[in-house]
Amino acid sequence: MDSSNLFMMLAAVILVSSLIYFNINKISDEIDEQESKKGFGKQNKSAEFEHFCDLAIREIELITDDENTAESLKESLGDFSRELRHIAKMNTNSSEQVWSQKIADVLIRLDSLLRSQGKDMLADALQHKLKSEFSKI
Repeated sequence: MDSSNLFMMLAAVILVSSLIYFNINKISDEIDEQESKKGFGKQNKSAEFEHFCDLAIREIELITDDENTAESLKESLGDFSRELRHIAKMNTNSSEQVWSQKIADVLIRLDSLLRSQGKDMLADALQHKLKSEFSKI
């Protein structure tokens, strides 16, 4: 074999390899796009739920730190903070529905507690702030 034939075969191999490589990438990109449309590529939102729990805990701590807050209410608020910390550290494989349900349960009970203590305006403000933050998830 002379060098020109060898060069032609090498060029053909490179050409065929390039075509195969680009076609595989094209097919792979199409599969990724189809999976993301079906929701398979959906990211786990556990970090966002964890951030929301941290925000709710900070809001509860602001109420607890207020000198006008009764000791019995401070103890109950501490329980809610601990419960939210537990939820924040929950298994990251939990579904969004589980996260939402657990957080909603705690916040509904917190709202009821504040309203039973005559803190309606505080409950409304907290509910408004947390609802707007939760809608960002």
